[in-house]
Amino acid sequence: MRALKITGWIILGVVAAIAVALTVLLVAPKSYLGLLQAQLNAATGYQLNVDTVQVDLFPPRLAATELRLHNPDITENQQLLSVAQLELNIDAGRYFTAAPTWWQASASGIKLQVADLDDGSTNWSRPQAKSPASTNNTEGESSARTTENSGPSPLFRFSQLDISELDFNRISNDEQVTLTVSALQLIKQPDEHLQVKLAANYRDQPLTASGTVALPRSGKARDVDFTASVFGSDITLDGTIGSDGITPGKASFSVQSADLTTLGKLLNQDLRPFSPIKLTGKLQAPEPTKWRLETTGSVAGHNIRLDGKASSSGASYTLQQLSVQFGASSVAASGNFNSENRSIEAELSSEKLALDPLLALFASNSNKQPANSNSGWDPAQLLHWAEQWTVAAAVRLDEVLYQQYQARDMLLNISSEAEAMLMTAEIGSLAATAMQTSANSLPDGSQPDSTQQDSSQPDSSQPEKNAAAPSTRWQVVSPLSARVKLGFKPQSSGGWPLSITFNTTDISGEVRTAITPNDVTLTRGKLSAEIASFAAINGLSTARWDTFLPLVVNVDLSREQSVLQFDPFTLAIKDNVIEGNATVDRSQTPLVVSGTFHSSQLDLNNFATTSSEMLEGSGENVDKDSGDIIKDEPLSWNWLNAARADIGLTLDMLSFNQTVFREVTTQLKLSDGMLTIEPFDANLSQGKVRGHASVKQTEAGGSIDGRLLVAQLTPADLGQQDTGLIDGGATDLLLELRAEGNTMQQLAASLHGEMALEIQGATIRNNLFEVIGSDLLLRTINLINPFANRDPTTELECAAMYFKAEKGVLTSPDQLVIETSKIKIRGGGTINLNDESLRIDFVPTPRDGLGISLSNLASVVRIGGTFGRPQPVADPSGLLKAGGTIGAAIATGGLSLLGQGLFDRIRSAGTECGKIFDTVPEAMNEQQN
Repeated sequence: MRALKITGWIILGVVAAIAVALTVLLVAPKSYLGLLQAQLNAATGYQLNVDTVQVDLFPPRLAATELRLHNPDITENQQLLSVAQLELNIDAGRYFTAAPTWWQASASGIKLQVADLDDGSTNWSRPQAKSPASTNNTEGESSARTTENSGPSPLFRFSQLDISELDFNRISNDEQVTLTVSALQLIKQPDEHLQVKLAANYRDQPLTASGTVALPRSGKARDVDFTASVFGSDITLDGTIGSDGITPGKASFSVQSADLTTLGKLLNQDLRPFSPIKLTGKLQAPEPTKWRLETTGSVAGHNIRLDGKASSSGASYTLQQLSVQFGASSVAASGNFNSENRSIEAELSSEKLALDPLLALFASNSNKQPANSNSGWDPAQLLHWAEQWTVAAAVRLDEVLYQQYQARDMLLNISSEAEAMLMTAEIGSLAATAMQTSANSLPDGSQPDSTQQDSSQPDSSQPEKNAAAPSTRWQVVSPLSARVKLGFKPQSSGGWPLSITFNTTDISGEVRTAITPNDVTLTRGKLSAEIASFAAINGLSTARWDTFLPLVVNVDLSREQSVLQFDPFTLAIKDNVIEGNATVDRSQTPLVVSGTFHSSQLDLNNFATTSSEMLEGSGENVDKDSGDIIKDEPLSWNWLNAARADIGLTLDMLSFNQTVFREVTTQLKLSDGMLTIEPFDANLSQGKVRGHASVKQTEAGGSIDGRLLVAQLTPADLGQQDTGLIDGGATDLLLELRAEGNTMQQLAASLHGEMALEIQGATIRNNLFEVIGSDLLLRTINLINPFANRDPTTELECAAMYFKAEKGVLTSPDQLVIETSKIKIRGGGTINLNDESLRIDFVPTPRDGLGISLSNLASVVRIGGTFGRPQPVADPSGLLKAGGTIGAAIATGGLSLLGQGLFDRIRSAGTECGKIFDTVPEAMNEQQN
């Protein structure tokens, strides 16, 4: 009796509790809202606010207004979802009998928002912290839960869903796109079919979809008949789908879209490179462990065909066959994946692989990830996974095309060792080609989809007209081998070691670096390369490049964010070593380059000389009528704003032929559209070189300003011994020029400045004029100095020249002098850069006491004509009147350059050359230090 009383009180208490709960629920349904909000926040981290809640028990019904879902962890775009009205109806009888469907719902006035954040995530993203309990779950527990929850999820137990007035907003880079769904209806049929109806609008473009599909948990195979027209695409699916969504079944599908721009903007991806798409295919799964997929059509104008077969047995999955054709490319693959013994085996082959069309599909999205975003790259996790698996992959590529490069007979082997992942590669040949394709050929040399060709295009059935005609520019004919090794164990300094080596005949190199955590880009490494010869490469001018060999490069590279450092940097060319450091900052616009370089000895004789062989025949072009020499084509000055630079160079000794420059110092600066080279200093054995120059971008185009001073230079030393035009000769030179314009012609027409030259005591080899091979030059020399064709040499006592430039006209009023052991020559005239005309007159006079008659000399020689066709003429008519200034007193103006102490009057004393500087005050004519 006592037990019955206790049982009765328990039942009465439970009934009372239920009654109280139901009473509270009916009278004040929002009393449970806090519990619901707390559970939702604990499960997702989101906050839910609801204005009104109404609950009916018979039949069960829940209605709510103004539901708002927020993400509290962000400051902008916190609102994720808002629903104006929501109604949920539950069939209690079907619920307690575990019927396939027991609820239906409708919602309206929905606003759903997805916004990209600066760190690459979205406003829906939240950090998910796993609890200790969840991280310690065993595989058995996970399996038990899976088995326990293997029944249909309550989410799929609806009978009907009706959604109206839904606005989906996608915000990316301050641009918002909106998809408006006027009506979406999902009706679940008793036979586990799902009927879909969609009516929506995106940027005035209607989107519709209708049809039936089998639900994932359908107990047996179901027919599918589904069509959709969305975002400019037409999609159809029909066939039979099995219990696991695929098996057993056989279905056909088709996808056709002329433009994917709309869909791409909604997904925040540039899908335009994939347009147009036209695909049809079949998916077959005759048995639970066998599948086959066939697809044909075109993507982005390239024909595509895919055929694959796969099967599984326990933990082993086998790719029996996979063949893919995309444009001119073809790939065949097979392999095996075993999750139990953790092994991967694969073989891949290709007769031709054109990378450009494949890369073009994804290039537009490759740089969209923000620099500070978390890309998901976790080398520790990846390498830990690779260390636990056995990998063996073999790749054979008969031909690979990338831009203008072509590789043939490539063999790649990828394997995992005890402590590293290893990849070796053998390349039979590598070439750079200039492809010449037909008008209707695609970049990879293939023909476009014939169904989309314009009728005006040539007939693709004529291969001789459409075939690509490659022209090889250079080719690596020796086999090229490479080896890549990535260690599984991190170094003590941080990062996983990565080494890359490559070599072919007389060429080798190595890169050593490390992959750092959370960053796929490399931050520090060493590069070394050595080139002994270019014997492995055909198509290169060996005479041009062999002078720089052997070449050795060693450099340490480091990167901190966008700043690259090359320190130290060593370049060895033959016996010349250049050392230094450089920094490249890519974070600024334009990029900033700085550095310093030094060499104790740099011998240019290893790279360039002036020999008699090089001079032979070099004057033949002088005799040709070349028309206008100074072109009037616009020059590009944009390179002056391409970067900012500050680079210093010092050379202890610079050798060129017989000349040795010591203590060479120069500084190059590029900033704000202006290049300056200042100073440019060097010392000679008895003299010096001083100079500076600047190039600046202006509104009119560009301006050039420069000054060069050379004192006590021996011209013979600029050439090889006993092979030059002149032996000996102490030379002083001064140039000071400035110009402005947008073309070479404008620069020449605006030229201002002065030029002065003096040579003392030299021997000229007369036969070298014949070696040069210019009849025009020989005729001019013989007219001025008839002894040049008789004597092997001409003893030059001195030569002097002065020109002043104003508005593109160079004038020398009686300031051209040549004095030899047999003749004195005085001259002057103009060189007009505006019309490229010449008018320079020379008056030769024999030296006294040599018995030379004036009848043997031309009274006057004029060099006239134009730059393109100069004409030397002896005794031109009317010259004595026109050239009356020849031999007259020298003008006193225009010698400001000569007054700067460049020329040594002591050496010029007593010669005609010195007299052209007589107007310069003695105090201004002292030799500068």
